[in-house]
Amino acid sequence: MIALRNTIKALLISLSIILSACGGGGDTVPGTGGGSSTVTTPPIAETSFNVVALESLFTGAFSAGVDINNNDSAVGLADNGTALKGVRWDITAATPLATVLEPLTGNSYSAAYAINDAGISVGESENGATTTAVFWPATSTTATALPADGLFVAGSSSAYNINELGQIVGDATNDINDNTVAVYWQNRTASPLKLANLGTLPEAFSAAYGVGDTGIIVGESLDDSGAIQAVAWVPNGAGGYSTPVVLPTLTNHVTGIALNIDDAGRVVGESEEIDGTVHGVIWTVDSLGATTDLADLGPATSATDINSAGRVAGYTVAATNNDSARIWDGLAIADQKELAPTFSHGYGINNASQVVGTADGEGFVAIPQ
Repeated sequence: MIALRNTIKALLISLSIILSACGGGGDTVPGTGGGSSTVTTPPIAETSFNVVALESLFTGAFSAGVDINNNDSAVGLADNGTALKGVRWDITAATPLATVLEPLTGNSYSAAYAINDAGISVGESENGATTTAVFWPATSTTATALPADGLFVAGSSSAYNINELGQIVGDATNDINDNTVAVYWQNRTASPLKLANLGTLPEAFSAAYGVGDTGIIVGESLDDSGAIQAVAWVPNGAGGYSTPVVLPTLTNHVTGIALNIDDAGRVVGESEEIDGTVHGVIWTVDSLGATTDLADLGPATSATDINSAGRVAGYTVAATNNDSARIWDGLAIADQKELAPTFSHGYGINNASQVVGTADGEGFVAIPQ
């Protein structure tokens, strides 16, 4: 079962466990979606993909491509033999080598989760106890902490997404029980804005995973019934954000999570049945966050990112731990293709329908030919 309430740190722990057990692994990872230009391409089923390895920092060690922009750069994380580090790859290279995106001074761990077309990457750095939301400029591998004024003083923060306007979203611990709240930074120097939770219970939490260039933010939040819901936060026109709008689950489903949004208001994520079966879904929302359409990719699927042409990256979930990275045409769901047959997940997609992810513990980029 895919746990819908996974912090990124929990993801990395599960990755290390799965890799040691079966040589593959991963779970849902937020990345950057959307963009402004659309590339006309043939149907997915008629397109061949050249799958290129994204090198790790140490021979045979784990790596994962998490996001890819429209200017030939991908980001993610890789093992250097002793610790995980955020990395950036130039996908035009015959063998894309990992460039380390260093953690903050005194920290040993970093991870990069998104990169925009300006080459600005965002993610987190950790000192072993606390994670800090950070960014890396396009011309630097040195991490800078995002402003934390107003956030819980003893807690952690992470940045999961950045759009083309430089707006950043993530989450931060909000109380002594480590419940998180979704966070928005208008830019790299702006004070963080805590977004409203859906619920009012003491254990209420939220996290923001995607932000479109229209400013709509998507993620998840716990409601007062104890259910995790996919939500959208909409700009209120006064520099702030609305209370979260619930994005509906599929019929007879109980929980949901929204991971990304494009500029046409198409949101990708997951809807989960009571027995734990996950369906990748595509919501279409209007400027107020109201859902006007909900498409189902089918059982045992996950939708993680979407590009400006409506093409969706994700994976199918197999009971035998043999998940497979996949790409769908979100406008014609039957048009789809497996990208990597070994244990693999697709995480990020750009407007050229290039998909990054991890296959059998090694990062990859699948390039349409």
